[in-house]
Amino acid sequence: VAVTLIRGNAYQEAIAFLKNQDDRSVKDEYNLGLAFEAIGNKQMARKHYQLAFKKEDKNQELKDALRRTKK
Repeated sequence: VAVTLIRGNAYQEAIAFLKNQDDRSVKDEYNLGLAFEAIGNKQMARKHYQLAFKKEDKNQELKDALRRTKK
Protein backbone atom coordinates (compact mmCIF):
# COMPACT_ATOMS: atom_id res chain seq x y z
CA VAL A 1 0.00 0.00 0.00
CA ALA A 2 2.72 2.48 1.00
CA VAL A 3 4.70 1.93 -2.21
CA THR A 4 1.59 2.63 -4.28
CA LEU A 5 0.95 5.83 -2.32
CA ILE A 6 4.56 6.96 -2.75
CA ARG A 7 4.48 6.22 -6.48
CA GLY A 8 1.31 8.31 -6.68
CA ASN A 9 3.03 11.20 -4.88
CA ALA A 10 0.67 10.75 -1.92
CA TYR A 11 3.51 11.15 0.56
CA GLN A 12 1.49 12.34 3.56
CA GLU A 13 -0.89 9.40 3.14
CA ALA A 14 2.05 6.99 2.92
CA ILE A 15 3.54 8.48 6.08
CA ALA A 16 0.23 8.16 7.94
CA PHE A 17 -0.21 4.56 6.75
CA LEU A 18 3.31 3.50 7.71
CA LYS A 19 3.31 5.27 11.07
CA ASN A 20 0.24 3.21 12.01
CA GLN A 21 2.11 -0.06 11.45
CA ASP A 22 3.01 -1.65 14.78
CA ASP A 23 5.98 -3.71 13.62
CA ARG A 24 7.66 -1.94 10.71
CA SER A 25 10.01 -3.87 8.48
CA VAL A 26 13.26 -2.57 7.00
CA LYS A 27 11.35 -1.80 3.80
CA ASP A 28 8.66 0.08 5.75
CA GLU A 29 11.30 2.23 7.46
CA TYR A 30 12.99 2.85 4.11
CA ASN A 31 9.67 3.86 2.53
CA LEU A 32 8.96 6.20 5.44
CA GLY A 33 12.36 7.75 4.79
CA LEU A 34 11.56 8.13 1.10
CA ALA A 35 8.23 9.79 1.85
CA PHE A 36 9.77 12.23 4.34
CA GLU A 37 12.61 12.98 1.93
CA ALA A 38 10.12 13.65 -0.86
CA ILE A 39 8.34 16.31 1.22
CA GLY A 40 11.65 17.92 2.14
CA ASN A 41 12.00 16.66 5.71
CA LYS A 42 15.54 15.29 5.56
CA GLN A 43 15.86 15.01 9.34
CA MET A 44 12.92 12.60 9.64
CA ALA A 45 13.97 10.80 6.46
CA ARG A 46 17.42 10.19 7.92
CA LYS A 47 15.91 8.96 11.21
CA HIS A 48 13.93 6.26 9.39
CA TYR A 49 16.84 5.32 7.13
CA GLN A 50 18.96 4.88 10.27
CA LEU A 51 16.33 2.64 11.87
CA ALA A 52 16.31 0.47 8.75
CA PHE A 53 20.11 0.47 8.57
CA LYS A 54 20.37 -0.82 12.15
CA LYS A 55 18.48 -3.93 11.03
CA GLU A 56 20.22 -4.35 7.68
CA ASP A 57 23.65 -2.69 7.67
CA LYS A 58 24.86 -4.31 4.44
CA ASN A 59 22.08 -2.77 2.34
CA GLN A 60 23.59 -0.45 -0.27
CA GLU A 61 20.28 1.30 -0.91
CA LEU A 62 20.18 2.33 2.75
CA LYS A 63 23.82 3.45 2.70
CA ASP A 64 23.03 5.63 -0.33
CA ALA A 65 19.97 7.09 1.40
CA LEU A 66 21.98 7.95 4.50
CA ARG A 67 24.67 9.57 2.36
CA ARG A 68 22.00 11.55 0.50
CA THR A 69 20.45 12.90 3.71
CA LYS A 70 23.71 13.69 5.46
CA LYS A 71 23.98 17.27 6.72
